[in-house]
Amino acid sequence: MAKKKTTKDFPCKFGAANINGSKATIRLSVDRSAITLEDTAELLCGSQLAVALSCDPNADSDVEGQQRMGGMDLALEAVATVPGFHANPERFTATLQFVSDSIDTGLLGRFSKQAGQITCERTGDAKPESAL
Repeated sequence: MAKKKTTKDFPCKFGAANINGSKATIRLSVDRSAITLEDTAELLCGSQLAVALSCDPNADSDVEGQQRMGGMDLALEAVATVPGFHANPERFTATLQFVSDSIDTGLLGRFSKQAGQITCERTGDAKPESAL
């Protein structure tokens, strides 16, 4: 049974990206103050998502009040599956899975170890064979 469509936008930290044959993955970590447990369960558990990832890879070197230059951000839109999530008292973590032929894997790799933003809309349930 398909769940309701839910769209959310929240800050996250991207972990390591991995390209392995036909699959590409990237870990993400979300502070518990940024999203509710209910929304996390709806979006990051057994779901297929339309995702938009963004980050500024130079944010750590920016000076307070510095004007940002246009075009310096990384952005990636794709369809991902998420088999499930983990929780601890500080954060939720999950792995976004992509078909590697459907995305720019080099661009995905540039998100590794960056702070950024994810916008996602649940478009359906993950198919069991999509889980790693």
